[in-house]
Amino acid sequence: MTQKDRFLKVGLTGSIGSGKSEVRRMLEQMGALTLDADHISREITAPGTEALEKIVEVWGEKILNKDGGLNRGRLAEIVFDSEEETERLNSILHPYIIERENELIENIESTARSGIIVVEAALMIEAGSWERFDKIALVAADKKTRKNRMKEAKEIDDEMFNSIASRQMPDAEKIKYADYLIENNDSIEDLMAKTQWLYYKLCTDLEEKAGRKNV
Repeated sequence: MTQKDRFLKVGLTGSIGSGKSEVRRMLEQMGALTLDADHISREITAPGTEALEKIVEVWGEKILNKDGGLNRGRLAEIVFDSEEETERLNSILHPYIIERENELIENIESTARSGIIVVEAALMIEAGSWERFDKIALVAADKKTRKNRMKEAKEIDDEMFNSIASRQMPDAEKIKYADYLIENNDSIEDLMAKTQWLYYKLCTDLEEKAGRKNV
């Protein structure tokens, strides 16, 4: 059994407002090793990075703050009104995000003894990067609930929510790729109970994976 066989790689995904970030945080508290694609996206578009340079080449310096950093809100206003522009941005970002995720996963595999590695990403199925993982977990919620969550968090307005949601694969399609489904339409206590169940299942999957490699 190799060192990599001591780890279970899990893709955690879900549409905007589904609560996948909360599930990731809960899994981390339970002992999982977690990565957040949105955080990585900010890292790979920091001032001076190749990804940011490519973004500026396409949309100009108007998407930059005075300090040279990316103004994500301004870029979103430009991009999310157009499916073509959204795809153009994703085609720039996704290769860098996946490359960085792989680097971080390899670092965990080389330094930790064993564990469950959870990578949260909204578009892993749409981008085709889901195949890298041993298991896929989908967090789902109805559209009204997801929209209300985003409004309460004051992150985006209805117009932008609808624009982003329209670019994401419906849960009815995503579930075809998922090994586990967490339905998140109820309380935080309900979500915690379901996440504990998920963590138990993933621990079992890890034991089975390591056991098979020992045969």
